Amino acid sequence: MDMNLRVLQQPVTVLKGIGSKTGKLFEKCGITTIEELLRYYPKGYDIFEPPISLAEVQDGMHCALCCTLVGEPSIGFYSGKTVMRLKGTDGSGQITLSYFNAPYLKKVLQAGEQKVFRGVVKKRGNTLSMDQPKFYTTEEYLLLQNSMQPNYSLVKGLSNHTIQKAMKEAFLEFPSDQDLLPEEIRKEEGFVSLFLALHDIHFPTDRESYLQARKRLAFDEFYFFLARLKERKEA
Repeated sequence: MDMNLRVLQQPVTVLKGIGSKTGKLFEKCGITTIEELLRYYPKGYDIFEPPISLAEVQDGMHCALCCTLVGEPSIGFYSGKTVMRLKGTDGSGQITLSYFNAPYLKKVLQAGEQKVFRGVVKKRGNTLSMDQPKFYTTEEYLLLQNSMQPNYSLVKGLSNHTIQKAMKEAFLEFPSDQDLLPEEIRKEEGFVSLFLALHDIHFPTDRESYLQARKRLAFDEFYFFLARLKERKEA
């Protein structure tokens, strides 16, 4: 490995926000170094689609809805859980939004506010509902819209958010001008840099950047596998 890339062999616990306790959780995922973290590829992506109107939704649809909250929330109990229900509208219909064991949201979600709610819609006749939808301000959602947010394989105690934060810290340590693949091969094949490939496999700006990243990393795997075979034969 290039000397400048040896920084990636540092323990993952040198990264901001990862103490010994969190480090042990990463270890359960097979991650002990910064390089192993960067090579811990997402199992899939969450694509933040543009909000649709309530008039368009179908039963079982996973979607985003931009709604204004109306009236005061109601608090009740169901199967031993506190249930807070709110009403939202976008002018084309109305939906009931339910949250379980989260009374604090009564102060967060206020009547008259407009939020983007994202989750699975249940439709029974003309009645629409969403249980435990994630919510965003319109500004927050606009920044996320059409982006591909990574989802990782997790262990108990380790959240997707924690891995994403650690990944962003890891890229601050990565010497972006360094690469393992010879420059002539990169130019000939039209590959993106190693830094960009790793960055875009975790945080693609769109599907094209994801495909370019996957193409480069797949080639690396094959190229260095053949290189190792050659070394063994020559040994």
